Amino acid sequence: MANVIIISMVFISILSEWITLKGVKSNNSNMVSYLLGAMVLRLILAIILFTIILLVTPENRLVLSINFLLVYLFFVVFDINASIANLRKFFRNGRNED
Repeated sequence: MANVIIISMVFISILSEWITLKGVKSNNSNMVSYLLGAMVLRLILAIILFTIILLVTPENRLVLSINFLLVYLFFVVFDINASIANLRKFFRNGRNED
């Protein structure tokens, strides 16, 4: 079950990063909307995934919940670091004028 969680979180992170990069490449007024949209979409997809996995797996729900939380937090930290790196590169290029 851990493999399913990790693979699903990888796909959710890729989708979130794609939305974030799309926002960075757009104009500055829409960038924040894309970033927040990616965060909300990541959270909603993770909750849906967690609910499905919890309904399918009847045993060890506490361990499953703790594992899912740890994997989710790991991927959120990874996505935040990737977003910060992309934004840093974006603002260093001097494209931060309104």
